[in-house]
Amino acid sequence: MNFEQQLAITIIDKAIIGGILLLVTLWVNRRLEEFKHDLGIDTAQHQLAAQAHIQFMERQLSEFYGPIYGLLKRIRPIDDLWNAGSVHEIEKSIREIIRDSNNRIVDIIITRSHLIRGQTIPLSYTLFLTHVAVWHAFWDQPTPNWGAYQKIREAQYDKEFEEEIFRTTEDLKRELDTLYRQKGLMGSGMPSDYNSAAAMSPPTRY
Repeated sequence: MNFEQQLAITIIDKAIIGGILLLVTLWVNRRLEEFKHDLGIDTAQHQLAAQAHIQFMERQLSEFYGPIYGLLKRIRPIDDLWNAGSVHEIEKSIREIIRDSNNRIVDIIITRSHLIRGQTIPLSYTLFLTHVAVWHAFWDQPTPNWGAYQKIREAQYDKEFEEEIFRTTEDLKRELDTLYRQKGLMGSGMPSDYNSAAAMSPPTRY
C-alpha cells in the first residue's frame, strides 16, 4: 500500500469518526433539549398544582371556616352574658341574634360542605345541625318544655364542633402563611387575631 492509499484511508477514517461524533453530539443535544422541555413541563405542572392547592385552601378559609369562626366568636360573648343572666330584659332580641348566627352557620355547612377538610363530615358538624333544628323548634313553642329537650341527648350542643372549627381554621391559616412565605407571596390578609382562638375557653352556650 503506497502513501497515497494510506492517506486516503486515514482521511476516510477521520471522516467516519467525525461523522459519528457529530451524530452523537446531535443526539446528545437533542436529548438534552427534550429533557429540559420535559423538566419545564414538570415544573409548570408542579407550580400549577401548588397554586391550585393554595387557592383551594384560601376558599376553605374565606368561604367556610373563616365565616363560621367569626359567627361562633359573635355568639360566644353574647351567650356568656345570657348564661350569666345579664340580658334578661332583652332576652328575646339576644335569642334572635343567636338564632340568626346558627342559621347562617347551618347554611354554610349545607351549601359548602365540599370545602370541609378531610374525606368525611365530622360527627360534631352533624350533631350541631341536629342541635340547631331541635333547639330552635323548642323555642318556637309557646311554652317550651326544656325538661323534654334535656332528655334528647343528640340535640345537646357539642363543644367539639366549636373546638374543631377553631383548630382547623388555625391550622389552615398557619399552613397558608408557610406556603406564602415559601413562594414569596404576601399573607392572606386575614386578621392577626385569628390565632387567638386557642386562648378562648370551651363554650357553655345553651
